[in-house]
Amino acid sequence: MPGDVGGPFMSETEAGFYQQVGIISSPHKECQHLVGGISLKTANYVNGFIKPNTQDGVWCSAAER
Repeated sequence: MPGDVGGPFMSETEAGFYQQVGIISSPHKECQHLVGGISLKTANYVNGFIKPNTQDGVWCSAAER
């Protein structure tokens, strides 16, 4: 997991597209041997942090087939 922290956690949709559902995080170094990995669910941060800090960003809907 070193080097992955802060990167996207992706999931394949039923339509075969990939979308970001989280951000790869890391447990405290003393606990890393207890867990395989930790990710944060980005949906929890969209309205309170992401949108206010990306006001110049372009938002698009999820891809559909």
